[in-house]
Amino acid sequence: MRRSKLDRLIGHHIADEQVSYILRRLGCEVTEGQDEWKAVAPGWRFDMEIEEDLVEEVARVYGYNNIPDEPIQAGLIMGTHREADSVVEAG
Repeated sequence: MRRSKLDRLIGHHIADEQVSYILRRLGCEVTEGQDEWKAVAPGWRFDMEIEEDLVEEVARVYGYNNIPDEPIQAGLIMGTHREADSVVEAG
């Protein structure tokens, strides 16, 4: 699980040590790398197959109520191409 993916999907930074602790509490075998964790889920956890599953479990155990409510910031770039211009160009 990549740090960038964890932070992006949760929208909040959880300390590395806490992420490792949570993954181990979930029964995973964890190998820590730089800005990533390699986690092998226990055999009985069929719901932890992909990276997003791990992110979801970390967020759940961390506590959704501990993740601040912040609106998503998205940029919007308006184009200059107008419908009327398209009609004129089409002839």
